[in-house]
Amino acid sequence: MAYQPSSSQQRSLFCQCNKTPCVCWPSATTSSRPRARSQSRPQPLVQQPLTGATARPHYLPAQTQQLPSPHTPSYMSPSAGPHHSPNPAASPSLTVPSHYQAASSPLSTRSPQANTIQLHPLLKAQSILRTPESPSALRLRWDVRDPPATAIIHSQHEPEYLYEHPTSVAYATSPPVPYLLVACNDALPWLAPVHAREGSAGVTVRDVLEAISEVIHTQVDASMAQLLPTDEDRARLYQAYHNRIKRSGADNKAIIAVDWLGQKTLFVCLERDEALARKRVKEEHMWPYVFSLKLKMRKGALVSDA
Repeated sequence: MAYQPSSSQQRSLFCQCNKTPCVCWPSATTSSRPRARSQSRPQPLVQQPLTGATARPHYLPAQTQQLPSPHTPSYMSPSAGPHHSPNPAASPSLTVPSHYQAASSPLSTRSPQANTIQLHPLLKAQSILRTPESPSALRLRWDVRDPPATAIIHSQHEPEYLYEHPTSVAYATSPPVPYLLVACNDALPWLAPVHAREGSAGVTVRDVLEAISEVIHTQVDASMAQLLPTDEDRARLYQAYHNRIKRSGADNKAIIAVDWLGQKTLFVCLERDEALARKRVKEEHMWPYVFSLKLKMRKGALVSDA
């Protein structure tokens, strides 16, 4: 999955220079390939912290790969031209090209109404009553602390890894759309942009999970814990941090965004949240593409994790 936008397409999500090409845009020469099932658990990207001494007026994801200070980014509207997917090795889901047009997508020339975009059943809220005829007969189990390659699909048959199941490459929405924005109220106030792969008419289920994972495994400066409103919230953050280090034995001892989730790390669903969309995104035409990430606790959950 190579990503090399033209000079007219290069625009950083956090751009403030308004130059063409954007001087904030990271270079990307590497490519990624579909990952096969492995006995060893994949490790998140190792990222360097951004301190006050190294902060710059322009956010440079390719150099720092760290979440910036919270603010609502400005998203460009879709326009004509081929669509490219970002290179996660160079910029972990923190940049958005200045256009989103998919070559084979007839719906990307204008913003749809919010109620016209329907999520794939695997990404919707699951019913407690599971019958073979219901969408809940196919359900996703994923702890967002782990890579998407470890996610498991439960069905009437034997559980399967997501990447080995045909649903992983199914379109995440109906009709297909070339991009989505995923927000989470439980973590840091950043959006996870989801991009369709090059040549695809829309984002897939796998694209959604990978975009979420890339953002919440991004390093966060420890000083940002002061953004939490109470000492109890900060204590929960540090406890989650220590538990993660103990569980994974990670060499990188830095705090990452997933630590802010505490014990609330089990994927539940994506759902539409118009109030959250209005709060996080300024442009009204982007609201139909915004979905809220819902998580549940690993312990004490009302619905069994089994």
